[in-house]
Amino acid sequence: MVIIEALSAPGGPHRLAEVAAASGVPKSSTYRILASLVEQGYAVTDGEGGYGIGLRLRAVAAGVCTERPALLAAARGVELLLQRG
Repeated sequence: MVIIEALSAPGGPHRLAEVAAASGVPKSSTYRILASLVEQGYAVTDGEGGYGIGLRLRAVAAGVCTERPALLAAARGVELLLQRG
């Protein structure tokens, strides 16, 4: 989960070294976890070494937020901020 939190940080897409440093996970382990997350659609790569949140993870978050209206409103605000970023 710490890797997903690092991917969610403002200023993305994030490079492997940034994600590893922010999460405290060794770089080699971070790479393997990111590769798995990309393969499953939870993360995406920009093809230039940057990683970000994937559509599948956004869908999971949206599903959680629809169960709690306040979270949904907050998620919409965060999404707008991410789009501007």
